Amino acid sequence: NWQETVDRSTLKSLSKKEIKRQEVINGTLNQAMKTKKKADGHIVGQIGDLLLDRFDGESGEHFRHAAAVFCANQKAAVEMIRVRQKKDSKLQQFMAEAESNPLCRRLSLKDHLPQVMQRLTKYPLLLEKIANYTIGNPTEQKKINQAIECCKRSLEYVNQTVRDCENHQKLEEFSKKLDKSSLEKSSHPLLAEFKDLDLPSKTLLHDGALTWRLGRTRLIDLHMLLLEDCLVLMQKEDDNRYVLKCQSTMLVSGKEDTKTTHSPIIKLNNLLTRNVATDNKAFFLVSTSQIGPQIYELVASTATERKT
Repeated sequence: NWQETVDRSTLKSLSKKEIKRQEVINGTLNQAMKTKKKADGHIVGQIGDLLLDRFDGESGEHFRHAAAVFCANQKAAVEMIRVRQKKDSKLQQFMAEAESNPLCRRLSLKDHLPQVMQRLTKYPLLLEKIANYTIGNPTEQKKINQAIECCKRSLEYVNQTVRDCENHQKLEEFSKKLDKSSLEKSSHPLLAEFKDLDLPSKTLLHDGALTWRLGRTRLIDLHMLLLEDCLVLMQKEDDNRYVLKCQSTMLVSGKEDTKTTHSPIIKLNNLLTRNVATDNKAFFLVSTSQIGPQIYELVASTATERKT
């Protein structure tokens, strides 16, 4: 308890807010703050410059990058270790011995790894507490608030890096399971530019399950990939593979029937969307191209999912 290191007369002279401020500061001490505490004599004074040195400028950039690198591949790394342990008894034994170390406090590796991310989420909250208890010094409060914004930007940067990394890993997994043979063999002009489709080279924006409604009774389950330049509609096979298949529909008119072929890959720059008025989970995609328009009726799993 930091109060035990302070003489009673000094402690009595502190306001309740200053005591709270000292509690927060002492609860988040790193080496720089320990040095500051030693220099200030247990009652820590201004820390705004110290916080900015840590979270802003070149140091802040290094901090963000290091945290992002550490967190980005965590999910894939933990899964890889889990799979490896099942096959490698020596690794399994090593992990068990390491996790039994008292320093691990009976926590496994997968319990320790998220602590960096958890700390990142706590920094803004802790500094906001310090800012709230810092009164009568506008300059110091401004510096602390600036440090808070730096922490929030760092957290946003790390979160985005993790999302980008996990999305890239998703595309690599889908690429391994995607059978493109029908795409490569097709002579349809709509598919010509997609024969060399390389999923890992793309940016994944969103993915999820959809149902392709072709007429009243014909339904096809899909897994959709929304990339930066196109929408990919994949069908899952029984062997856990995915395929890309064109689908045909017949438009019955008074004179003659017209056959329309729908591509499983749709370019976004020629795409319009419309909600289906009679179904809050369904929507239309209208793709325009040189060979004519294509209309897709797709159904999301929920009304909320349709909005995303």
